[in-house]
Amino acid sequence: LAFNKLEGELPLTLVNITKLETLKLFSNGFTGRIPSNIGALTNLKVLELFNNNFSGEIPSSIGSLLELEVFIASSNGLTGKLPHSMSNLKSLKVLSVFDNALFGSVPASFGNLLELEELVLSNNGFYGNLPNELSQLTKLKTLLLSNNQFKGDFTALKSKLPNIVNFDSDNANRRSSLATLDDDENDD
Repeated sequence: LAFNKLEGELPLTLVNITKLETLKLFSNGFTGRIPSNIGALTNLKVLELFNNNFSGEIPSSIGSLLELEVFIASSNGLTGKLPHSMSNLKSLKVLSVFDNALFGSVPASFGNLLELEELVLSNNGFYGNLPNELSQLTKLKTLLLSNNQFKGDFTALKSKLPNIVNFDSDNANRRSSLATLDDDENDD
């Protein structure tokens, strides 16, 4: 249903499609909140809501989507903190929420998302130190953090992520462009 100029709020009855595994609603004109009962779609593996006009918080019920592998809600008007319940998403490979108005710190429990390959948090209002637990995400290939207020030793974190390819920590006190490790290794 992507690119269909669909508008309005997502109906709460959407959760009645209990066998739904993929929901791609990106690049439409959806407004309002992500339905709080979204967690009832327990077979959902892919949820792509990016490039819409969703607002409000990411509902904590998202932590009930235990089969979820991809959650992309970038380029919306989402606010609030990342729900701690997201750390229940043990199958999650992609978490992308860039270009919203999210804030707060990254929960340390996100270090439990051991299948995570892509974490994109750029262009929000996140702040504080990144939790050391993120160094447990050994499958992580992409970590984009720019245009937030994170603090800490990003070089040390990067060195603990053996598969990292794309890393961007361009923050207020740090100026670095997108670093590709392959390029770094070839600079000899």
